[in-house]
Amino acid sequence: VHPQGRAQGLSQKRHPHDFAYAIHTELGNHCAGARVNSRIVPLSYTLESGDVVEIIPSKETHPVKAWLDLAVTPRARTKIQHYLNTQEVKKSSELGREILETELLKFDLRLSDLVKSRQLDAIAKKFNFSDHKKLLEAIGFGKFSFRKVIAQLVARDEMRRMSPGPRAGAGGKTTARAAKRAKATAAGQKPRGIVIKSVKEPLIEFGSCCQPLPGEEIVALMTPESGLLVHRADCPKALALEPEKIIAASWSPRLRGKFTATIEVVSTDEKGLLSEMSGAISQLGINISKALVRTLESHKAVATFEVELKNVSELNRVISRLSRIKNVISVEKFSRGA
Repeated sequence: VHPQGRAQGLSQKRHPHDFAYAIHTELGNHCAGARVNSRIVPLSYTLESGDVVEIIPSKETHPVKAWLDLAVTPRARTKIQHYLNTQEVKKSSELGREILETELLKFDLRLSDLVKSRQLDAIAKKFNFSDHKKLLEAIGFGKFSFRKVIAQLVARDEMRRMSPGPRAGAGGKTTARAAKRAKATAAGQKPRGIVIKSVKEPLIEFGSCCQPLPGEEIVALMTPESGLLVHRADCPKALALEPEKIIAASWSPRLRGKFTATIEVVSTDEKGLLSEMSGAISQLGINISKALVRTLESHKAVATFEVELKNVSELNRVISRLSRIKNVISVEKFSRGA
C-alpha cells in the first residue's frame, strides 16, 4: 500500500489512518484525509478489499486523542499513542519550567542560574529525579510540588513572609523584595507568570465555577488530578486559597480557540422571547451551543445560553444586546458554584 494504491488482503476492519501508518509514520502523523476509489471519504470510512486508497497529507495536521477511536491496527494505535505521550511530556516540561520560574522570581531567583550552576540538578537528585528536566516534568504534571524546590533554596521564614503581592514584614515595613515588586508594578511592569496560549492546551483546565475568559484577570493553581487549574482572580474558590498556593497567570495576546460561557437571562414569560434572544445573539456572530428555558412563579422565565466566545469583550456585547430587548429584566454571566 502506498499514497495511491490498492488495498489488498484486508483481514480486519481498517480505516484510512491504519493504512497511512502502515506506509510510514510521518504519513500517518499528517493524515488529513483520504480518497477511496477517487472519492473523498471521512476518516471513519471502513476500507474494503480492492479499494484504491489515496492518503491526503497536511503539515498542519497531527495526531489527537480522537484518532485512537478511529485507528484499529496495533501499529497505528501505538504510533498515535507514542506521539500523544511525547507531546504531553514536552508540554508538561514547558509548564513545569514556567511554574517554577514564576515562583522563583518572587524571591529574586532565576531558574536559568540554577540550571547553569547545576544546583537544580542537585535538588532533583535529592528527590530521586535523574535530572532537573524530569523534575520540571513532574511539576508540570502536578505530581510534584514546586514549593518543595523553593524550600531547598529559601529560608522557611522568608517563604512565609512572601506572597503574590507586597506584604508587610516585621515592624510594618515591606521586605526589600516586596518593595522591589511594588516598584516594578508602579512602573507598569507585570510580574511574569503562566501565559495561557490556547483553549486546548494539554495539562491546563479552566474552572467551570467561574468560566474565565480572555480579558478577565486570572490566577492558577496546581492540582494532582488535572494539572494546572485556571480561575478568575475574583472567583470565591481562588480567593479561599492561601496566597502561597496561587500561581500568577495571564492571557497570551495571540490566544487560540474559543471559550464556553454561560449567560443567564431573566425576563417576563412572553411567547417568542426565547427566539428573539437567540436571534440577537446569532446576529452578533456568536455561536450558541446550548439553550434552555424554565418558567418561574410571578410570570417570569429564566433562559440559559451556553455560547462560544473569544474574549470578555464579546461577552459584554452579548450582555448589552440582550439587555436592550423588551421584557428582559436582567442579564449576567452565570458562575457555577461561585
